[in-house]
Amino acid sequence: MPPCHGGGRGFESRPDRKSLKHENCLRLLYFRAMEEVFYVYIIYSESRDVYYKGMTRNPEKRLQEHNENTSRYTSGRGPWEYVYIQKYLTKREALIEENRLKKLNRRSLERLIHGKK
Repeated sequence: MPPCHGGGRGFESRPDRKSLKHENCLRLLYFRAMEEVFYVYIIYSESRDVYYKGMTRNPEKRLQEHNENTSRYTSGRGPWEYVYIQKYLTKREALIEENRLKKLNRRSLERLIHGKK
């Protein structure tokens, strides 16, 4: 039996490869988790006195889309600026928070934005 099989019957993987594979898998999961960041935001248009709530993975690009009129609802209503933004590690958490924000009335939104409870 070759020494790379650790004295087994030939079906075992090499122990050094197994640990390396495990480390690579953990490293990949870590970096994938770092990429999986979601932002829930509120933007405001002073010219129309209106708020818009949404979720994105890239806040800079998303605000640019709102201001360049490539977003259907916000088109022609800008300029837009962020007044609230929160980071979430899972899409599920972000969607739950976005839905919660969309149910808030204007007074509650403004209290949230200004940090009042």
